[in-house]
Amino acid sequence: LESSAPKAFQMLTFAAQESAVLTDSKSLKSLLQAFSSWLNLGGPERLKQSCADAALQLHSHPLVNLATKCLESQDGDVFDMAVDVMCVLVNCTLSDSGEIMPEASGLVNLLMTNALSLKPRLSQYIESVAKDNALVAVEDIVKSIARFLVEISEAYLYYIARGQSESLVMLEAMLEVVSHPDNDVSSMTFGFWYRLSRIVSMGVDPDTELD
Repeated sequence: LESSAPKAFQMLTFAAQESAVLTDSKSLKSLLQAFSSWLNLGGPERLKQSCADAALQLHSHPLVNLATKCLESQDGDVFDMAVDVMCVLVNCTLSDSGEIMPEASGLVNLLMTNALSLKPRLSQYIESVAKDNALVAVEDIVKSIARFLVEISEAYLYYIARGQSESLVMLEAMLEVVSHPDNDVSSMTFGFWYRLSRIVSMGVDPDTELD
């Protein structure tokens, strides 16, 4: 399986540029799922090594571009799989010590931009709930948006805690998520707020203090 990873990545890259795949939601979902699975089966280490590869330009790779485009999808399954890919890519930007790798700056910017681009949709859904409009059709999309925002905010928590301006916009996004009327959504942020409070007040991240 390990030796087949590079070939699998080539096949996925080829499929990401096939119009027949891009125009069929079922095929699109399967491709995104396969890419996410590839990442979870050891892909992150290879992608970390490739971040500095000028020939690859990870942040503009066809598979990453595809996942980005699918964040605009109204198909809940396709959107959810695109978020899965994005969440795994977030981890690809971090070193073993949890720091953002300098060579991954292009990918970090892409992920931050994509995450924040979803914030207006979340705000719209929250306003619709307040007006008692039915949102059953988009409930899963709302949860996926929240999941992506929480994932990236937790990954870059130290940068938010340091008050770096480019990361503070993520803090605003987390306030948006925690204000969601559905407890299943707002509760996603509880771990983030607890860790942030510990880091700010005591300088200790509870996720690492026992290491």
